[in-house]
Amino acid sequence: MNRKSFLKSGLLGGAGLLLPGSSSANKNYKLSQNIPVFRFAVGGDLHYGIDEYQKHSENLVNWLNREKENRGLDLYFLNGDIVHDITDKYEELQSEFLSGLSMPYFATKGNHDYLEAGQTWESVWGYAANQIVEAGPLAFIFADTSRGNDLDASVYTSPDPQWMQNALQAVSDKTAVFIVLHIAQRREGGTGWPQPWPRFGVGHYEESRISEAERVLAMIESAPNVKAVFHGHNHNIISSYTTHSAPQPNAKPYFFCSRVGHSWGNTIGYRIVEIYENGSARTYQYDPESETALNTELIEMKAPDQPCRTTFDNKSFDIRLV
Repeated sequence: MNRKSFLKSGLLGGAGLLLPGSSSANKNYKLSQNIPVFRFAVGGDLHYGIDEYQKHSENLVNWLNREKENRGLDLYFLNGDIVHDITDKYEELQSEFLSGLSMPYFATKGNHDYLEAGQTWESVWGYAANQIVEAGPLAFIFADTSRGNDLDASVYTSPDPQWMQNALQAVSDKTAVFIVLHIAQRREGGTGWPQPWPRFGVGHYEESRISEAERVLAMIESAPNVKAVFHGHNHNIISSYTTHSAPQPNAKPYFFCSRVGHSWGNTIGYRIVEIYENGSARTYQYDPESETALNTELIEMKAPDQPCRTTFDNKSFDIRLV
């Protein structure tokens, strides 16, 4: 099955399309049936090392490769809590499982991703924990929300504000920017739509970190080409929030992506984003076990002023430090 036949198959026909920040009471929206020019997935919280972690890892690789073969998948972000409070399993995970992925992937750092003294994210993965990935008119920013080598899973932080400011400036010429952060930057109960923000954001344990996180949020909100932000960490949530108290035109959506491992939380799965030639985009949480799309929403996008390539290899990405 190619991308066109996938779209015509009606797999997502019953999911219902919602604008960011809208409620389920709103009408459904139709999307162009063009072939996606770019598809990527976000899903984290594998927690390698506990709770049938080898089974979860094998399933994840098989599911993503099936996505690649059947519908096309250009890129995957393994969004934090890749391992669980250990430092000696990264190589095993990479060599025995992740090496089998048939698409490029990038790993973001979560609060359970411990590092030994002298060990760095770059020494483990080949790139820094704060990073930009470019793909034609698109850019992806991912950053550390756990702060370095802290061996304490209760440390929830913002990305380094100066680095984030520089990163947003570096991609200001891109048509669309997507940000991948393991931990949400707004504390539980903070202003949000369609409801206040959920548990386990920055400030859950240390209120002193809230002001810095809100500063980063303000940067994201003020960047016109940032189209969506993706979070993990809270395994229970598969929906989206905005930073407003009521629906707002063009409000930036913050999507939560459940989990790909561990024993607690919502349905295991990952989030898919599809970008179309006409500039429209949609996203949905995907349950690969039942092959069901959940919580399908539109993402407001400016039409790309240059075409995206439909396939990539590792050398197709211009990875650069800011």
